[in-house]
Amino acid sequence: MGVKSAVRVLEVLEYFDDVRRAASVTEVAHALDYPVSSTSMLLNSLLGLGYLEQNAQRCYVPTPRVTLLGSWVAPQLSQDSHILRMMDELGRITGQTIVLGVASESLVRYIHVVPATRTLRMHVSVGSTRPLAISGTGRLFLSTRSEEKVRQAIFRHNQEAGVAPLSLEDVNRDLQAIRKRGYALSLDLFLPGVGLVAMHLPERIAGHRLALGIGGPGQDIRANATEFIRLMKDAVERYCTPVK
Repeated sequence: MGVKSAVRVLEVLEYFDDVRRAASVTEVAHALDYPVSSTSMLLNSLLGLGYLEQNAQRCYVPTPRVTLLGSWVAPQLSQDSHILRMMDELGRITGQTIVLGVASESLVRYIHVVPATRTLRMHVSVGSTRPLAISGTGRLFLSTRSEEKVRQAIFRHNQEAGVAPLSLEDVNRDLQAIRKRGYALSLDLFLPGVGLVAMHLPERIAGHRLALGIGGPGQDIRANATEFIRLMKDAVERYCTPVK
């Protein structure tokens, strides 16, 4: 299998994780901007390998074999795990987008997303990333890092072309507030009109800290931030096991 085909396999699986329903060849091809012919061949290959199956309408849907692929890496994220059930509950209660993020040196990557049920929503897909310096989840992770790491993140951001430069003093003031509150609140930080509240989970995956967030239109987050944080804290207390 070539590199391009391998990438497409992963994109197809992430597409199904995003839509959470059966889909036709044409739907998959349109969503991922693939030729219909090559999409048909790819889906049929995955069908033959047992990763997809077809329903009565000849639409494709992942099989339980997909669930088992990485379950040994992060059993906390298996289909019926407590973290995913907690996120589903928060989504039902708030109607907003629920995200789970892990951080690298310079980015936060969303590894699970529960889409909002409201018409006005924060649109984000599994696998998408946010910069540490200018996102709510990013600032949450930065608040746990050393002064030198924070300085490096701000320097990297300010070196990018066309971005509004950040003041280290202003960022440190925000990080200090996050440490004091125990959660991050961002409004219009990464995208205009979008807000997010985020807090750390007491568990780790393969040594990585996790961030749980509720995102949506800025006015909704601004008006309900206190209630959303209360809901997250309550859910974490009921679902998650503190690190010992």
